[in-house]
Amino acid sequence: MRKTLTIHANIHAKSVLSCLTGMILCLSGLGQHLKRDTTKQTFAQVICQTGLFGTGIRNDSVSLPGSIYNAVDVRFGWQSRRNGLYTTLYRHPTFGIGCYAATFNRPEIGSPFAIYGFVDFPFWTKKEKWQWMYSMAMGLSYNFNPYDREKNPLNTLIGSRQNAYIHFHGRINHKISDRLSLGFGLGFTHFSNGAYRLPNVGLNKGSLLVGVQYRTSREKPLNQNEALPTYSRKIQMDLYWSNGVKNFRPGGAIYWKTGIGLSRTWSIDHRYRLGIGTDLFARTGAASVAGSTNLSENTWSSGVYAAWEWVITERLFMPVNIGAYLHDYVENGTRHRWYERIGLRYRISQHIYAGVSIKAHLHVADFTEWTIGFRPGKP
Repeated sequence: MRKTLTIHANIHAKSVLSCLTGMILCLSGLGQHLKRDTTKQTFAQVICQTGLFGTGIRNDSVSLPGSIYNAVDVRFGWQSRRNGLYTTLYRHPTFGIGCYAATFNRPEIGSPFAIYGFVDFPFWTKKEKWQWMYSMAMGLSYNFNPYDREKNPLNTLIGSRQNAYIHFHGRINHKISDRLSLGFGLGFTHFSNGAYRLPNVGLNKGSLLVGVQYRTSREKPLNQNEALPTYSRKIQMDLYWSNGVKNFRPGGAIYWKTGIGLSRTWSIDHRYRLGIGTDLFARTGAASVAGSTNLSENTWSSGVYAAWEWVITERLFMPVNIGAYLHDYVENGTRHRWYERIGLRYRISQHIYAGVSIKAHLHVADFTEWTIGFRPGKP
C-alpha cells in the first residue's frame, strides 16, 4: 500500500511540475508583452487552500469518510488602467490565468491539477489598505482516478480523468507595500464532467485560503469617479445551436445530444438583462438506451425558460436560465419537469458568439452544451 501511494505521489508531482513549467514558459512571453503595455498592471499570485473533503466514498461493502485536502494555485493576472464603461462599473477588475494542484489524500479519487481562467472583482475598499473582492474561475482539470467496476470500484463519485473545474471565493486583501499584499478568505470548488462519463455525483469542497500577491510594477491610483454613460434600454433576440454528449449508465455508450433555442431579452441596466426563451433538444441512440422502437417520441424534448444575463465586459456575458419542459421523457434523460442552465458566452463579432454551459435537472448535470449563437442588431 505504501509503495502504491509513493508511486501515486511521484506521478502527481511530475504532473504538477509539468503543468507549472509549461505555464511559466507561456506566461513569460505574455508577461513581457503586458509589461510594455502601460495601460495594464500585472501581478503574480500564490494561493494556498486547505479544507475538509466532505463527500465520502460509499458502496455496498465499503464506507470511507472524507479527509483533509490541500491545494495550491499559481496565478498571473492583469488589471486595465483605462477608464471605460465596464472597468468603471466593476471597479477595474483583474483578469488572468492560473494553475491549480491538489491532493485529496484518497488514491481512489486521484490528485487533480487544473488550468483555468479567472476574474477578480473588487467589492469594497477602505483607505487603500484593505480590499474585499470576489473571484470566479473556470477551466479543465486532469489526473483523476476514475470509477472502474473492476479496477477502482470505490470511486463512486466521478467517472472520468478529465473534468470541469469551477471555483469561487471571497477574500480580503491587505496591502503591505505598493507591490506586495496578503489575502485570506473562504472558497468553494466544484469538479464534474457534465454527465460525459458516469458516475458523475461530482466533488464539492469548501476551503480556507491564504495568499500573497506581487505586482510587477508599483501600484498607481485608479480614477474610479468617471461618470457612466446614459443608459438606454435594449431589446435583443438570440438564435443558438448547442451540442454535447451524454453517458446514461456507467460503462455504457456515449450519445450525442443537440439543441436549438430562441430567446428575447430586455436590458434593465448596463449589467443585467431579463428575458424568456424556448428550447428544443434531441439525441441519438434512443432505441439502444430505452429499448424502444418509437424514436419519434423518445429522441426529443422541448421547454420554455426564464432568462437572466450578467454582462461582465463588452464581449463576455453569463446566461442563467430556469426552464420547464413542455414535452419530455425519462428515456431522454429528463428526470424532472424543471431544468437549469448556467455558463459563459463570448461575442466573437458584432453578431456571432460562442460559449459553454451546463444544463442540469435540479442540480444534477444533464450534459455540457457547446454553443454557437447569432444575435442581430446592435450589441
